[in-house]
Amino acid sequence: MLELYNNQLTGIIPVGLLNLVNLAEFDVSTNNLHSDVSELRCLTKLESLQLFENSFSGTIPQEFGEFKFLKQFSIYDNMFSGELPARIGSWVEFEYIDAYENYLTGLIPPDMCKMGKMGRLLLLENNFTGGLPESYAGCSSLFRLRVSNNSLSGKVEETSRRTHHHCSQSIKQLM
Repeated sequence: MLELYNNQLTGIIPVGLLNLVNLAEFDVSTNNLHSDVSELRCLTKLESLQLFENSFSGTIPQEFGEFKFLKQFSIYDNMFSGELPARIGSWVEFEYIDAYENYLTGLIPPDMCKMGKMGRLLLLENNFTGGLPESYAGCSSLFRLRVSNNSLSGKVEETSRRTHHHCSQSIKQLM
């Protein structure tokens, strides 16, 4: 675990971080770090990556999509551009992806809830296009989905009878 959050750190992520190959948690949030995050692409055992509230820019390395243990990914309030890695969140039961207030583009990756569990998906205030992937309808653990202020389009499909039945049963259990 390496926690450097909520300081006044400036500059770039040091190249020496490449040597910390067994690191599980990395948090440099709420600092004034800048440049890209390509130095982190070899930290494949990360479970938690917290980069929010900095001045990071560039694209998110595609290697992040191959991080098979990553459960928490928070990059909000930076200047990242380009697409989210297509396979991010597809390996484990993801807790959250928090990527709002960036310049991310492209389609919302369809497999972020592939393992059947994701709590929060926060992608608001970016430049995502296309529609919300149909696969998210089967993500019953998703309790917070925020995609407002993007360029999404398309038809919102009706819920299936099975989903409607499931919701009805859940409501009856609450009574």
